[in-house]
Amino acid sequence: MSDTETHFGKLEKVGFKIKTIPFKNKVLILETLGFEIEDYEEDGSYFESSDLHYCKELDEFYKFKEHDRIYDNNFVTMSENKDGSLTFGCSFYNGGAGFSEVLDDMLVKQAKIESKKKGYNYEQ
Repeated sequence: MSDTETHFGKLEKVGFKIKTIPFKNKVLILETLGFEIEDYEEDGSYFESSDLHYCKELDEFYKFKEHDRIYDNNFVTMSENKDGSLTFGCSFYNGGAGFSEVLDDMLVKQAKIESKKKGYNYEQ
């Protein structure tokens, strides 16, 4: 059954970026490092983990430093912290999108904002 989900938390980019090996091998490396990964598709189109989030468009893994779920109204917000981690909050009706999709949209939007601040034009 669909309902409204609200999530608050803090994300930290995993400290390495590997784009030259298959997604499946990246997952094996992360599992070796102790991250719990419940399920995934080998092409990265689906990824389920209580420890990590994978943004396919950015090809980046993010570790949940904090994550709380509350039931409330619809909104999204994300900001970068001084240490480079990202603080996020979102509330949405999950009949139209899931948490991973909403988080992906927030990460891509944040990448575009940071790109513009640095004088670059983010296009991918």
